[in-house]
Amino acid sequence: MKLKLCTRRGNSTPRRVAAAVTSLALAGLTMSACGSDSGNSSDGATKGAPKVAILTSVGLKDSGLGRMTQAGGDEIAKKFGADVDVEGDIKAETWADTFRNYASRGYNLVIANDITGQAAALEVGPEFPDTDFVIVGGYKSQAPNVSAVTNDYKDGGYLAGLAAGVATKTNHVAGIGADDSIAPIKELMDGYAAGVKKVNPGATVDISYTGIPTGDPIKATQQATAALDKGADVIFGITNDGQPGLFKAAENAGAYAIGFGVDENEMAPKTVITSLVFDFVGMMVRTFERYHAGSLAPEVVSEGYKQDVFSLADFRGLLPNDKVSEINANVAAATAN
Repeated sequence: MKLKLCTRRGNSTPRRVAAAVTSLALAGLTMSACGSDSGNSSDGATKGAPKVAILTSVGLKDSGLGRMTQAGGDEIAKKFGADVDVEGDIKAETWADTFRNYASRGYNLVIANDITGQAAALEVGPEFPDTDFVIVGGYKSQAPNVSAVTNDYKDGGYLAGLAAGVATKTNHVAGIGADDSIAPIKELMDGYAAGVKKVNPGATVDISYTGIPTGDPIKATQQATAALDKGADVIFGITNDGQPGLFKAAENAGAYAIGFGVDENEMAPKTVITSLVFDFVGMMVRTFERYHAGSLAPEVVSEGYKQDVFSLADFRGLLPNDKVSEINANVAAATAN
């Protein structure tokens, strides 16, 4: 079996995902080169299967959001036999044309795992009534074919705050987000601050944002260093491609970091004590299930604790057992409500 990996001109990197491929088999696949037309069907895709595109603005390997986007495509292809394209590095000015590209080639479902694609989906949707557009993390819908799936981001950030508030030794923590004009980022950081204060009312919480462009590694490193210099010893980062620099700054200072999206411990094994894991994969899979069942409607679907959208990654022995037990108890109490 072959897995075709296609690279488009420019910075974007779509990947064709073979429908029958399982995650465990990936390492044994042979790869073949392909032309510039990334619309060719995946080897092994079910004939007549729905054509799905899953898109994001960040690199597919370099950030939690990117890796979740790829994993969502893998899971939909494996579970449903769909013909799936996954593309990262979508620039702000190319979202609309990227949507048009897939819709004009007959893709049935186009999912943007990225709120930055929301405005473009609302613009392009009316041009392609036979294609369904979904924004994961969005908050607007539009008849007849643009929908969104979202959650209470404050609830997710709150869990990270519960961890930071217990983990800190200096009673001083920080949160660094990408851009506070993006509502989910702001809500995550608001929830983070609330979680810290819930378990450590006397703690200082410094919140800052890297701004546009999101995921700027230089700004993320600079802001992390500034927070550490002010006395923070735990930093929660939501900086996309800026995470490696943020983690390195924390490591150099002997501080802790909390990742975002997926378990980011592998990026700094001695520094990232846990990560706020978002089940964006589950959100994408449930979106496809609604599409497959014919129940995908132009509405905003909200998910959260009930769907286990948020969780904290394993602490891997980086904190004392009593602190881990305290954090786990606080998380259990929060998510039970």
